[in-house]
Amino acid sequence: MLSKVPPTKKGKSKFSNLRQEVAFENYPSKLSVEDLIYLQENFNGSRLTNQLRKKLPGIIPTLNEERIRKDQYNREFEAILLPERTATGWKVDPSHLIEILCFRYYWLSSIKHWCLYGDGRQIGGRCSTYLGISILNNEAFLHGVSFQSLKEMFPISIFYEKDSRNNLEENPGYPNSKLNAFIAKEVEKGGSKFYLTGDEMFFEAMLGGDGVLDPTSDTGWNTYHECMPWNESKKITGKDGLRTSLSVNIDRTHPSAILNAIPIENHVFCILHAVARCVEKLLNLVVLAVISESNISSQNHCANTFVKTYLISNLENNINRRGVRQGQFRIHFDKSGKPEPVKLNKDHALAIISPTPAGLEHRFPHVLHNVSSSRLIATKLSSATRAKLSLKLQYTHKEIEKEIWDNFYMMVTILKSDPYPELLEGKLEGSKKAEDYAWGYSQSDITQYIKYAECFYQLFVLRYTFTNLTPYMMKLIDLAPLLMERLPFSRGRFQSEAGEHANYEHNCFYYQHTTRHGGLQKIDPIVSVFRNMYKRLTYSIREGDGTEESCHSRQMVDVYVKRHLYAKQIQRWNLGHFKVIRKQGKATNVVTTEVKDFLFRGMNFVLCGAVPKLIEQKFTQAEFSELLKANGGKVRNSVSESKLSTKKFVFLSGKSHHGGKKTLPSSIKFALRHGHPVVDYTFIIETIKAKKLQEIEKYRINFPSWSSHITKQVSLEERHFSKAKKMTSIIKSKRKKKWRLKSKQRKHIGNPCLHFVWRKMREAGDKQKMSFAQNTALLSKRMKEWKALSVEDKARERDEWKNEIRLKRFLLSKNKLDNPAYMKYIS
Repeated sequence: MLSKVPPTKKGKSKFSNLRQEVAFENYPSKLSVEDLIYLQENFNGSRLTNQLRKKLPGIIPTLNEERIRKDQYNREFEAILLPERTATGWKVDPSHLIEILCFRYYWLSSIKHWCLYGDGRQIGGRCSTYLGISILNNEAFLHGVSFQSLKEMFPISIFYEKDSRNNLEENPGYPNSKLNAFIAKEVEKGGSKFYLTGDEMFFEAMLGGDGVLDPTSDTGWNTYHECMPWNESKKITGKDGLRTSLSVNIDRTHPSAILNAIPIENHVFCILHAVARCVEKLLNLVVLAVISESNISSQNHCANTFVKTYLISNLENNINRRGVRQGQFRIHFDKSGKPEPVKLNKDHALAIISPTPAGLEHRFPHVLHNVSSSRLIATKLSSATRAKLSLKLQYTHKEIEKEIWDNFYMMVTILKSDPYPELLEGKLEGSKKAEDYAWGYSQSDITQYIKYAECFYQLFVLRYTFTNLTPYMMKLIDLAPLLMERLPFSRGRFQSEAGEHANYEHNCFYYQHTTRHGGLQKIDPIVSVFRNMYKRLTYSIREGDGTEESCHSRQMVDVYVKRHLYAKQIQRWNLGHFKVIRKQGKATNVVTTEVKDFLFRGMNFVLCGAVPKLIEQKFTQAEFSELLKANGGKVRNSVSESKLSTKKFVFLSGKSHHGGKKTLPSSIKFALRHGHPVVDYTFIIETIKAKKLQEIEKYRINFPSWSSHITKQVSLEERHFSKAKKMTSIIKSKRKKKWRLKSKQRKHIGNPCLHFVWRKMREAGDKQKMSFAQNTALLSKRMKEWKALSVEDKARERDEWKNEIRLKRFLLSKNKLDNPAYMKYIS
């Protein structure tokens, strides 16, 4: 009966708390409350465990047992997940990871839905890119698995530097990506389906490497279907005047996609990123409207600055009441009075766009309360559009802006939701089979969303015109209803919440475990994250949920681990034998495919300046680029400092272009700074003539006069994987004391005037401490004495100064404390 006592504020029942108290009183060697608080606040991780071993002897396993289990975990991790270095990071075998996940999710159906998530983030202050995998199956909902929990997100590859196209081509790989080959193989078997999610920048880098998807291009904003240029496509509506009545298809092809095994209809953009960017735009438009209102008030003989300050302060107060940035939200203006763009994260964007709770209007007023104007809008919607959407004939600025915000919030609410499944007729109540339920959005949900999206579009265009519509807004209006119909589950499962939480957890793990620049071993932070993921995954499998299927899964994973450990051991035993077979060339069953012989396959070129006249023919840069591409090379327009990679670029230039110039182009400076070769254009012509790749060093252009002016940067290999000492370790280590001249002996040896002033001050005995004003006056007095000297006296002082410098250089070259002349001089 006590077990049915209602829970306390902490979520536990009073019976469980009472049971803990009884066990604590009867336990012979108990820990005092003061000890517990002291340990919690002063120790962390393994140190806390060591202290508990001292306080509770015989209860916690020994340190030796702990080390043995950790070593065993590491051996299992290396044997099963097969960690492998990529260009700038690490990756694990995706096939083995999914096999282990099948033990974790033993209740999965025959068709498994996997979601790949990617985004750029930071670990320990260093930019990195995260690529993880999670489950999307409907069975997970029935077994209490949260789709946005960091415990259900597992990394496949983590690599340093940002999620640029260059970095993604090198790490997952392009065009021969092992991850893409694995996905294609699993899809061909028919047992798995894969989806890709992330923000817009990540999608553009994954899908397009040719600049077609650039945000500034006409059609780059839409990755799903070919469309008209951006400024024209926003204005198109159906015959009935509605935007949502247009027939939109997902049929755009991306030949340079890195993961082309995942179809474009399975690329689902993140809702939270879209919400954050749209709310930023809405808030910036409100600020511009406030400035416009203050300008109108100034024309009516009102104080412009007063109206602007009053409205902006009201807007800031309304936002701060919602707890955005801990009540410290501010809108900043530059020196010319223009507002700076507002930047928000996902949580703050949702807090701002949310309507006022019923009955709490005085505590949490609407964001636009006492901000928007009450003037009527001159333009009106057509009668047909108003009739279909049930809109008013005419709006004030305040009414229409509030309607825009409320309709957008309802769109976000529907997209973020994961509707509860409906049990089909004739099925048992409480069934754990996904086929017994109806999943996803109902037709009424989709119809309701389309109405909110159309109202948002019409009212936004009426208030702010077409020019202020953003690509994310158009995707939410055009493509979100289509994805809601086609996806076998709700759109709300494609959010970046789990990935964001995993980033926070990895940073906490990094700083708590000193995985870099500290401790006895310098373990790479990425490897430590993968090891932690494997320990957490296998622990959750062995814990189970108490069912018979869970116990069977625990037994099977033990067999799976032992099998891989045994295979790893056999591989080590026969490693020497394998090497002999490779050397003798006795490999069998080798499949050979005929590959076209390209001279510049795998080489990346950057053209610097105009192409000189070669073989009595003048090339333009476009013609020379086509020549390189026809022979298997890749041509890049430029290489950015912010998008570094491990790729080796060959910079093509003409000797006559930079031989006598006083300045170098920025591209040549980049090549010298990062160690890329600068080669003459004749290297390409000679290679094509001989049909054999020539030696680059013969055609390399050297810039000896610039070598001392350009600082060579460390490579990514040295930056992230070198075991050499870093600056932090140099600062921490004890420095060896080296002899050097005292400060007074090193001063003023390079100027005869200052040498004369210092000698006079030394002879006069001006060595006592004095204020800055007194020191300045005394120095000015000695300088006047120097100016009063005749030309002969100045020449004599200059000769004495030169003789003293020669003596100092001679004595310093000996650098021995037992030199009597040297000791006499410094005394």
